[in-house]
Amino acid sequence: MAAPALELAGIEVPELQKVRGEILLRNGAGIRTAMGFNVYVGVLYLLAGKHDADAIIGSPTPKRMLLVLRRDLKSRVLLTAFRDGMQLNADDATRDRLKPRIAQFERVFDRIRDTKTGDQLALDVGGDGSVDVVFNGKVEEMIPGPDIGPAVLKIWLGQNPVSDDLKNALLAATAKPSSSVVRQSSAFDSVFEGYSP
Repeated sequence: MAAPALELAGIEVPELQKVRGEILLRNGAGIRTAMGFNVYVGVLYLLAGKHDADAIIGSPTPKRMLLVLRRDLKSRVLLTAFRDGMQLNADDATRDRLKPRIAQFERVFDRIRDTKTGDQLALDVGGDGSVDVVFNGKVEEMIPGPDIGPAVLKIWLGQNPVSDDLKNALLAATAKPSSSVVRQSSAFDSVFEGYSP
């Protein structure tokens, strides 16, 4: 029986994904916007639905964070956003431990170079905290854990996510931020300053 699909920004988002031999379910999906335009559709896949960000980050089960790009971008722009997102959600000791893992991300984006509208970047997080970087269906890099997996997830689910709205969408819109919360522009917004789509 075909699983229902969701359409966001012209992208059909499937309900199921197979990751590391497991069938994962779509937990939530949303659109990442910056500087007034759509950047990507983000989709979080888990073994079972969860609405607690900390529980998802700490769970020893496979996860997939899927990005479907809605703009042509230089891969270095994405790398800068990812690196900044990880650092914003880490203490000094964790940042030091992440340096060699972030260097592996840099190698991936050096190989990819330019990304096009419709390209898909999947970050498959294992229960051991490792991350497989999959670009358009091809595994580009296998990054060992245990620190990189939680750091990657915190880009979208941490205390300083790239977007509160996207975080809520990935959590099935169950955790609304307080109206008193005033967040500065995210790392992803800053790298788009001066960018003309």
